[in-house]
Amino acid sequence: MNRKHLRLCIIILMIIGNLTWVVPESYEKIVSTCQLISRFGLAYLAVESYLLSHNIKQYLTTFFLMSLIMFLGDVFMNVFVIDSHIRLNQYLFPAIFIGLIILYLIDIIEFEVKKHRIINTVLPTIAALFLLALSVKLNHSLILILFMILTYTQFTKKTLYLSYVKYAALIFFIAFLGNQLGFHLVTRDEFVLVLLIPLLKLYNQRYEEEQVSSLVLTMSLYALSLWGVTIIATYLV
Repeated sequence: MNRKHLRLCIIILMIIGNLTWVVPESYEKIVSTCQLISRFGLAYLAVESYLLSHNIKQYLTTFFLMSLIMFLGDVFMNVFVIDSHIRLNQYLFPAIFIGLIILYLIDIIEFEVKKHRIINTVLPTIAALFLLALSVKLNHSLILILFMILTYTQFTKKTLYLSYVKYAALIFFIAFLGNQLGFHLVTRDEFVLVLLIPLLKLYNQRYEEEQVSSLVLTMSLYALSLWGVTIIATYLV
């Protein structure tokens, strides 16, 4: 399975996942699972594009603008277009953007450590931990961002290396800690992602030069299909 196959699978899953409000209740579990997997798939593609980008700052700026447009689009749909019983998730792309910023901070930290300038790592480390804590407030985005860090370190073998075993253990620890504190930091469905991650080994990581436009197109398809389905659910169903 190459990059084109992976992207096609994610697009199919996200279109199915966006059918939440127009399918019978008996299919809701399947649809919600497809939606969850597609969100993690988009995060995976975002990390891979980050690694292939020749201009990280330009890539981050582009992704920020796209996530802002989609965030505002979701807000507009929620306020002016769709029924009150339907609410779009405005947090997916901002959460992925926060994850990309954390990866950028990890790069800075490792660079400073290699230069033996430990004092210069303090501020980026604090910023990364703050953003990671903030992700808890973004609709269970903590697990998504940890997944992005896992993907990133699997590719780069960074000093902050996160293996599959560490990732699974970390999720179980977060779930246990959340339950002890009275917070639901990890949903049951998110545990499925622990089991699905090894399937990424089927991906041979063969790809041509990454174009930011291809990721933008995938993000746009996600947003447009979601908005289209919600309009159908509001006015035609």
